[in-house]
Amino acid sequence: MIPTLQLDPSTLALWFNVDLLGSYRGEERGLELFTHAANHDMNKVYPILDNAASDAHRSHYYEMLSAVWHEKRHFVDFLLTNSGAFQVRTYFSMYFNLPEGLKEFRNKEIPVLLPLDTYADPVKLIALVDII
Repeated sequence: MIPTLQLDPSTLALWFNVDLLGSYRGEERGLELFTHAANHDMNKVYPILDNAASDAHRSHYYEMLSAVWHEKRHFVDFLLTNSGAFQVRTYFSMYFNLPEGLKEFRNKEIPVLLPLDTYADPVKLIALVDII
């Protein structure tokens, strides 16, 4: 599945696929609708829905609206829940400590393995280091 929209938890950015939003069966209003929905400008969203070329286009637009609001809800969850706050702190901590951690690898014979949690599993670590 190719996601049309998705929240990147590491940057809290909303990533989207321009090709999937830009055109739908010849009608070029998807990206415009996405922009207005992301900004929650409903005064500009309703006319696009009302003037859709067909019921199929209108249905597609409602799918896009629900996807935008779904991803925005993830953003709120990241900011307002304990689990989300923990994940945000984890990413910020990782970003803060990454330069110093990479300096440590320069002096070692062990390669940098990603994802970094590979180092927490000794069996996986031994297997991957032996392969490399």
